[in-house]
Amino acid sequence: MKKGEIITLAALLLIGAALIYTVSRRQEAEIAEESRREEQRGLAVRSANPEETTLTVSRTFTGDLSGSDQAVIYSEAPGRLREYLVKEGDEVEKDEVIALVDREVTGMEFEMLRVRSPIDGTITRLYLARGDTVNQQKPLAVAADLNTMKVAFHIPERDLAYVSKGKPALLTTSAWPEKTFEGEVDRISLSLERASRSAYAEAVFKNPESLLRPGMFAQLEVISRTIQNAIVLPEDAVVRDPDNDCYCVYIVEDSKAVKRVVETGYSQNNKIQITSGVTTQERVIIEGQRFVEDGQRVREIE
Repeated sequence: MKKGEIITLAALLLIGAALIYTVSRRQEAEIAEESRREEQRGLAVRSANPEETTLTVSRTFTGDLSGSDQAVIYSEAPGRLREYLVKEGDEVEKDEVIALVDREVTGMEFEMLRVRSPIDGTITRLYLARGDTVNQQKPLAVAADLNTMKVAFHIPERDLAYVSKGKPALLTTSAWPEKTFEGEVDRISLSLERASRSAYAEAVFKNPESLLRPGMFAQLEVISRTIQNAIVLPEDAVVRDPDNDCYCVYIVEDSKAVKRVVETGYSQNNKIQITSGVTTQERVIIEGQRFVEDGQRVREIE
């Protein structure tokens, strides 16, 4: 390569480097200017006033329905079913005969065994057919009091403080999804099951229209307490401050985020009660609160 060509190539390289440097500096300046403008405008956040409302604190469970008084009926001795004296749906009284069992054995004679209902109620299930073998382990029928139904459910240890005997309970079923049945908690076991760390419980419900049936799956809501004039915020609006072991929110004041320590109460349906720290007249950041710092400039968006 000739000397003149080398000089020309070097000149071109220098010019290219200068252009790249100029463009790079210009881009850095534009980014810095945009950052400055963004800082002046402030971090985009959404805010809302705390809401004053009636807060209903409840816990939900699931369980199985049965009659408030229910009995599985067995024969007292083996044999064969001669006949049922009742049909499913029949009302029976305590000690009423519901079935006859033939106890005949070759070479021996026995009086016909009369199987009786141990309770007043309705026959909800007949298990056998005429001539079927009967023994003390094979159920013949089920009788239940359907005027009042009960739901058996389990209360996890963490929810025991929210549920007590006499608390109102609301029941829904997939069979009647638009109908809510009202009742109350009637029983809570004093001991917890070790495997699940939960307490067995029952809630009772009147069943005047006989819409509820034994064996139905039930969704249960137990009302723990109702708080009037509660000040609430979305749960996400409250931020935990691990350094000071407290909870806080950010208030918008003069286009700045101001950190405010709050005390919280009960939570329900993604809402949390604020017992002190803010009023309903203040604007609390509900979106962007995890990215702001105390005193940082913010701008509210719709």
